[in-house]
Amino acid sequence: MTMISPDERAAMREGFGRLLAEKCAEADVRRVMATQSGNDPALWTAMADMGITALMVSDEHGGIGAGAVEIEEIMEEAGAALLAGPLLSSAFIAASLIGLSHDDDAKARLLPAIASGEKIVTVAFTGDSGSWDVPGVTVTAQLQGNQWILNGAASFVLSANLADMLLVFAQTPDGLGCFEVDPAHVQIEPLQSWDPSLRLSKIMFGQAQAVHIAGVNEVTFEQTLDIARVALAGEQAGACRMRTAEQYSTTVAAG
Repeated sequence: MTMISPDERAAMREGFGRLLAEKCAEADVRRVMATQSGNDPALWTAMADMGITALMVSDEHGGIGAGAVEIEEIMEEAGAALLAGPLLSSAFIAASLIGLSHDDDAKARLLPAIASGEKIVTVAFTGDSGSWDVPGVTVTAQLQGNQWILNGAASFVLSANLADMLLVFAQTPDGLGCFEVDPAHVQIEPLQSWDPSLRLSKIMFGQAQAVHIAGVNEVTFEQTLDIARVALAGEQAGACRMRTAEQYSTTVAAG
């Protein structure tokens, strides 16, 4: 992890806040929420150019190597702006998971593309129960010859509609594992969400071919969820800040 000074952190947060103020005003938010994709490609490119999508990627793979403090602060700005899109799912959760693995090939293959914003990657954790723990993983993986095959379903997957690659936790005969799956090989079904800034999906795996990611286990599962929790806490704090902010004795969100 790279040591980022308080001044650098403040400048990064301020710059991101300015970008969102310019490109993610209320009218922009409503427009993006109304689209099928739930993403603004131009804003995504601007965030990538600023280095936001590279925060959780190590400098070895073209990123910044930030940590939980930076993620929380950036997600506060995202929450205050009601930012829609795959920032949380790809740049923070997926990048963290790959970075925590012991798979150098997967890191070299995926992390530079995540850092640059060229590829969107998302993670499938849980089944229909929505239980964010290891027993909640209902996808299964079996090695058939030299090929891993996945079956079952994962639910509540963020930004699967935008994903160039899926990272899927699955139960194997030897315990929990994680696999790369091409979205073209699965069935993706949109789920309704109370939050119009989110695109949630259920993914069905029927004999889907997969590539095993080395060095991912139950500990990695929990570590990745820890990053997700920090990011979500920041997002909610930002939304709360905007909800309670006042201007001219009137709550901003009331407008």
